[in-house]
Amino acid sequence: MADRRKADADAAIIDAEGFPQTAEVKALRTAGRDVIDSLKRLNGVLRPLAVKLDADERKSGVGKLLKGEAAELLKVARFAMANPALVKGFAAKDGGVDPKVFEGDLLAGHLAVHEAARTLRDAVEEESREMLSLLGDLAIHRGVLARPVLLNAYKLFAQIAQNDTAVHSALKSVIEFFSRPQGASNTGAAGDKPA
Repeated sequence: MADRRKADADAAIIDAEGFPQTAEVKALRTAGRDVIDSLKRLNGVLRPLAVKLDADERKSGVGKLLKGEAAELLKVARFAMANPALVKGFAAKDGGVDPKVFEGDLLAGHLAVHEAARTLRDAVEEESREMLSLLGDLAIHRGVLARPVLLNAYKLFAQIAQNDTAVHSALKSVIEFFSRPQGASNTGAAGDKPA
């Protein structure tokens, strides 16, 4: 199901046959493809690094460092590396390969990945929130500009189609679409959601 939604989303960006290819549409599609390509590249980097946490693990506070905490813990790791005798008892608990040596560089690496991931996640979340708001508002606004007059035209054409087979034939899919009970086929595909 997720693969189908992904394919539908990709198709929505790449393929919109029948719509005018205005400069606005081309700019949206080009920028959209760039974003999707960048996300795919980022996900390609993340997949080998990431682990799948369950809901309880996500709620646990152990790995949720406070803002600025990673930098402070890095100082602890560096001090520990400079003073190995003080942390000898922690050597088997650092997750490293040598249970007799405190591997602060390994822990520092974990902190570096944590900080990079957290910073990127926060930036992506902020930009995504704005992007989704802008895209949603744009879609709704342009729908408002187009829908009312076209629905009125459709109502006229639907009446004509009752007695004119050429009009009925030309608008058959439109008539079928608007004859369905509202939401009957809106099963969650990207193109079916009202925006």
